[in-house]
Amino acid sequence: MTAFDINGNKHKLSLDEDPAEPVIVVGVSERIDENGERIGMEPEYMEVLPNPFDANVALRSAPAGPASLTISHGPAYSIILQWADVENETGYEVHRMIESGGSSFVKIADRGQNDNGYINTGIPTGQKVYYRVRAINSDGPSSWSPIMATTASPRNDGESLKVKRMKFTASALNQVEGWHRGAPELRLRVVKGSETGTSYIFTSGLMEPGDRDDIKDNWWNYQFTICPWWTSTYGTVLTFDWQEEDNIKGAKFTLSGSFEAKAEGGAIKAGGSVEFNVSTNGSVGNTNVFWWDSKYKEYDLTGFYWQFVY
Repeated sequence: MTAFDINGNKHKLSLDEDPAEPVIVVGVSERIDENGERIGMEPEYMEVLPNPFDANVALRSAPAGPASLTISHGPAYSIILQWADVENETGYEVHRMIESGGSSFVKIADRGQNDNGYINTGIPTGQKVYYRVRAINSDGPSSWSPIMATTASPRNDGESLKVKRMKFTASALNQVEGWHRGAPELRLRVVKGSETGTSYIFTSGLMEPGDRDDIKDNWWNYQFTICPWWTSTYGTVLTFDWQEEDNIKGAKFTLSGSFEAKAEGGAIKAGGSVEFNVSTNGSVGNTNVFWWDSKYKEYDLTGFYWQFVY
């Protein structure tokens, strides 16, 4: 019996002995005649495929999926993606889903072999964005990486925060500054995360308007720099804790006086005293500032308003 190997070489097989190698038997077809001869195909035109029984030839398969996907912040309106590189890949696909765009992922980028990073720019703020990545090769795509989500920001990572101005309503000012004509003495403390505490990353000096009316129902422009906001160090939320420095919980004052007049028949005297209290709760309030807040946002602490420089 005549047989052909992968290179088109002819071999004679014994009908009385089992072949030493696996043999594929093909009957009469468009390539083999009744005598076992090839028809119309020369070896140089045959596609040479890897021999699956050759131990030196690896079986082809789709790559494994990236085991991890990390996201971080960089320039404004952008997200930086990085994932674990995998073997046996020829590239990667990056897919994204925006919260307001429905529930379907859409491919936004193709990356080359061993290129395991991507910067997604031009993302609208205030919306959650989801990402996933998979590897590809000629045998198909891998499984998906873990899905990661975040929200883009109008800020650049590491950008310095600067307070621009602040104001009180009359009633809110009376709550923290008990002196009728006194101006509030303000201090700002900033803490990492969403809780107030003692581990402040910033504490301002005292801030006091020249006159009470400068900040009562008027924007008092008092600009100062807080610190650069690195999300890798401080996270994506900071708490701004505002205090009135006098912090008078309660004080009692007594005023006394008398009046005396001379008249025919003797002296006329009148007098008395009056007491009054001055009190304040000391705390103006605290605000959570999120990384993705609008730079133009006006923060309201129930009658105390403040803004960043924008």
